[in-house]
Amino acid sequence: MHRLHFTSQRGHDLAASIAQLILDESERVRAQGREHATEAFGYIAGFHAKRACRRMFHRNGRCAGLDCDGAFVPAFTALNDKIVGHDAASAPSGRSAKSLLVRWFLEASDRSDFETFAKKSISKSYIIESRRAWNAFRGLVQKCNLSIAMENQGVQHYESLLSNEPKLRATAAMLGVDSQQGFVNLATAMFEDACETGLQGCQFDTNRIVRNLTRGAVTPDVISLDEAIQFLEVVDTLIAGVCPTWYDTYLDRPRGHTRPVAALSWHTAA
Repeated sequence: MHRLHFTSQRGHDLAASIAQLILDESERVRAQGREHATEAFGYIAGFHAKRACRRMFHRNGRCAGLDCDGAFVPAFTALNDKIVGHDAASAPSGRSAKSLLVRWFLEASDRSDFETFAKKSISKSYIIESRRAWNAFRGLVQKCNLSIAMENQGVQHYESLLSNEPKLRATAAMLGVDSQQGFVNLATAMFEDACETGLQGCQFDTNRIVRNLTRGAVTPDVISLDEAIQFLEVVDTLIAGVCPTWYDTYLDRPRGHTRPVAALSWHTAA
């Protein structure tokens, strides 16, 4: 299907007419509007779903789109729903009225084209939304929430660890996680790493966690890989011992989906 240039007046008018269908009182008409919107704007969701899948599932390798058995389909579905809205049966409360197409029509159609509006909005959150959708598809928790045990015993043990281990405290400081909020950020980064395809034989991808924590500001000339690995291994063991339920839910179960495991040979004991 030939795609219109939605920055043109014709494209602008088409987007507006589809938005009006989605706002109709009839669910049948709204469904037709969502179908038309998917045909017209599905490429936006597809583009960002591929980017998300390449990062999360393929470790920046190629994603085959609809033929991919990784994150693409749940990511595309979530992002497309964000653009066109949900049907009445599956929409979270109030979500259908907040589709990007409807928001653009009601709030911004007089000053921007929909394609620009949608891409700008999705580019800010597509990784988070794609990860949540992929996690839901796999039966995993969708986002990182600290339990009471993590907020209390976890933080206390972490602070005690840093107080008693100057070398680990120095590493934590370089990573910006030498505080209570730092512990929260670290746990979140470890959870996000656990949800994405990892390295064979590794509990976590150290480079990815460091990059996500520091937004790429900390490089190997600032902190060595061995120092970062040692720090993360100690913290991983601490969380497993102090908060085993949280560890199982937020780290161990996701890693069971994302950590490649070498096949056992016939003579290897199980």
